[in-house]
Amino acid sequence: MGRRFRRSEGVKYQWSDLPRFRGAKVPTPNPTDDAVKQLHQAGWNIGSAAFTDRAGEGLVWIVSGSNGENQIRAEGATAAEAWTAAIDQARACGLLGLKPGEPSAG
Repeated sequence: MGRRFRRSEGVKYQWSDLPRFRGAKVPTPNPTDDAVKQLHQAGWNIGSAAFTDRAGEGLVWIVSGSNGENQIRAEGATAAEAWTAAIDQARACGLLGLKPGEPSAG
């Protein structure tokens, strides 16, 4: 009989329960996906695009969005860098929440 997956509150499957295959790679968390999720949960409409830089040698990633009355625009050499900057901008405006482990003001 195959191994059954346990369910935890808020977690569909636990990584420790997934079968191990020789040579199989376990997916790593994607910072871009995490940023999109955080911003959407905080009420932001957000998206990204990549453009070639002026020299035509590389890409510039741009993330922009709004939450109705506020706007953010972040740039980075990689998608992860741009999304991290967008998260930082939203958090700096007090429109995202605290970083894990960060003490609240007051």
